[in-house]
Amino acid sequence: RGSSRAMILPCLLILATIGLVLAIAVGVALGPPHVETLVSLGSVSTDWAKIYVQAPASADGKCAEKVRVVFRPAGDLQSPWGTSGVLALKGGSKFGMLTCNVVVKLSQLKPATNYEYLATLTNNDSPLSGLFTTFPAPGSPSKFTMAISSCLGFFPLLPVWPLRYLLPTEVTFLIGDAIYADVPWSLGQPYEHLYLRLVQDKSFKALTAKS
Repeated sequence: RGSSRAMILPCLLILATIGLVLAIAVGVALGPPHVETLVSLGSVSTDWAKIYVQAPASADGKCAEKVRVVFRPAGDLQSPWGTSGVLALKGGSKFGMLTCNVVVKLSQLKPATNYEYLATLTNNDSPLSGLFTTFPAPGSPSKFTMAISSCLGFFPLLPVWPLRYLLPTEVTFLIGDAIYADVPWSLGQPYEHLYLRLVQDKSFKALTAKS
């Protein structure tokens, strides 16, 4: 029994090493991901919401894009559009990044209200659209369907959020380890590449489109 137990640890170390080598090989084989221009819903409160905007850096690695987000209660054609103003995206090769990004905060919203928004970038003729619902006022009785995530990892051809298609989610909490890349190893890929593969995953985008 003693010899059997003594063999367990070396075997586990060998398996862990093989798994790490395979993960690194997959990361190297995948190479840099294609960068999409996209918007994604961030955190939401009773009277504000944050929208994440991403665009590829230019061929020379610079961020020349600017974005303007307008918003109004969904379906209310008579309501005037609110606006975020014009904001510049930052990142690019100056920071060793493939992307340019900005987080846009939409303010002066009403509690428990459905909103629609349009994000227009300077180099993109077609606005990117989305929907969200603000939280009810404190003390208001409410019910939510929630999803909580942690310790995510990207595996090629495997959707990150398969349960999204089975259960509509109104509130999503990303509580940590969104790309599961332990320091100092990143499974053969820069951290930005891992985040890109996450935020550009089809099922992840479906999850963060409204929640």
